[in-house]
Amino acid sequence: MYSLSIIISFFSIWCLYSISEKVEYTKKGITLILSRNTRAAKIAALVFFLVSTILLSISLGQVSGIFTSLVVWITLASFTLLFTPFSKVKRLHLILIGTLIICIELLFSFIS
Repeated sequence: MYSLSIIISFFSIWCLYSISEKVEYTKKGITLILSRNTRAAKIAALVFFLVSTILLSISLGQVSGIFTSLVVWITLASFTLLFTPFSKVKRLHLILIGTLIICIELLFSFIS
């Protein structure tokens, strides 16, 4: 549940990052589509954020879920702004990080 929430939060941040005009980078694929449709990208980002917050609120409780969702969202936004402009983050890196998050969640769910 937590890994799904983190991944959905990342999608929310990526939707907002794709419409940003402050950073110059080559836009291709889904990022190009989102950058041309700013209203759709903002709506998608809001929907992803709300789904992530609801998932965390279900698993942690209402107040803890909202607080955790905000902390995760701010942390992921900082990482996105820090690493993406340098083109150091590749698709393989995102897959490995997602797999690591899922493995850690499964490990802790089997321990407890």
